[in-house]
Amino acid sequence: MSPTNYNELIDFISNSNRLKTIKEKVKLESTKSSQKDSSHDYFHLLRVALMSLRFSETSQSKTPVKLDLEVLIAAALMHDVINVPKNSPDRKKASTLCAAWAKPLLEELEFSKEQVKLICEAIEDHSFSRGATPRSFLGECLQDADRLESIGAIGLMRVFATGSLLQSDFFNPEDPWATNRELNDLKFMIDHFFNKLLKIPKLMNTEGGKAEAKIRADRMIRFLKDLGKEINHPLPKDKEIYEI
Repeated sequence: MSPTNYNELIDFISNSNRLKTIKEKVKLESTKSSQKDSSHDYFHLLRVALMSLRFSETSQSKTPVKLDLEVLIAAALMHDVINVPKNSPDRKKASTLCAAWAKPLLEELEFSKEQVKLICEAIEDHSFSRGATPRSFLGECLQDADRLESIGAIGLMRVFATGSLLQSDFFNPEDPWATNRELNDLKFMIDHFFNKLLKIPKLMNTEGGKAEAKIRADRMIRFLKDLGKEINHPLPKDKEIYEI
């Protein structure tokens, strides 16, 4: 039986020597960062693992495949082990750096050559900024699960947590919806909804990912509408639209 919540997943990891080692190594690596980033903490990794498990069981693969639970959870635990800041020129290299970090550890833990390749490819392909199409069903599940963290209620928290790290403003008070200016999500947090977040639903790979993305995107639209009412700048109708 696959884990379906935090407690079950934590127990599963604790009962696997390989996953327990990965967890400890990942946590140790995270202590090397000088800045706390709640958007990419250990609980983010667990949420991605749980959602990846869900998609692997509720979506159809292009090729018949049964994903090994250890393989899937290992990929989720290591997919963000090297956290490159959003405003870094090396941001697009982040997932490649994560895959390179994961490979020797997976080999040391005696995952098979095929499993190591599968996990590393999935980690490398998951990145939004890299813009890659996943090469495997594992990659599709991991990419969808990670992208869903950016939208919905958790997505809202992450926008403002990341924006605070970047020292961005909430929005442009004169033109909050970028009606007469270029979007700039490094300067204004709300711009990130239109630069990236509301584009995510149409990028989902799995059936489960597409269904969940619609639910979460609707929550974000409701938030933007409420914000527009509070600041007396109603959200324009053309900004309420997202594709799926």
